[in-house]
Amino acid sequence: MRRLRDVLIAATFVALCAYGVVAQFNADAPPEVAIIDIEPLAMGAVLDIDFTLRDIETPPKPRSLMAAYGRVATVLYSWSVPCPCILDMEARLRAVAARFEGADVRWVALAGEPTDSLADVRAKAAEMGVFYPVLRDPEQLVLRRLGIRFAGQVAVLDGAGRLVYRGAADDHWEEGRAEHLQAVLDAIVTGAPVPFESKPRAYGCEFSLPASCLEESRADDDAVSPGAAGGS
Repeated sequence: MRRLRDVLIAATFVALCAYGVVAQFNADAPPEVAIIDIEPLAMGAVLDIDFTLRDIETPPKPRSLMAAYGRVATVLYSWSVPCPCILDMEARLRAVAARFEGADVRWVALAGEPTDSLADVRAKAAEMGVFYPVLRDPEQLVLRRLGIRFAGQVAVLDGAGRLVYRGAADDHWEEGRAEHLQAVLDAIVTGAPVPFESKPRAYGCEFSLPASCLEESRADDDAVSPGAAGGS
């Protein structure tokens, strides 16, 4: 009996030591974040997480988002295959990009519609002859961090990576036709003060929720009792 007790004590000690070693190695590991809980970046805050997304090359390659940043500014453009606004906006965005050619303003499209397959995204980008790289974000990790829920919106980062604008590229459906994106880039490039601005109204198509968000939502629904859901 005493021998069995000594063996059990020794086994417990070894297990605790192993746990301590594992805990030490994992101490600096980032916590897992449920996609549905991603908090939108505040205006003026720095997008300082180096997200890695896959491009649409053959085969797809992982790309660092920060590596795509421009020295002066970066335009992150939310994109999807079925949204007709994407095709409608292409010529106008190309004109804005041409205006700042040589100013180290870079463009990246974020394909965030979960139902778009890689083949669909490739085919649409080829059909349109896009002038920007397309990175896939079907889980909407970057888009949700930017606070973007619609295809056809833009988020502008200045040279320091701060979010200075979020919303529609222009108001071409309005009578005044304001050029929001062009005005923001003009200010950044010329060194003029840039107000941190977010326009809630969006020109575009609302994204579907990614599967991970749907799973979280279903779990929340299942946790509600019939009495609480139905009310009294």
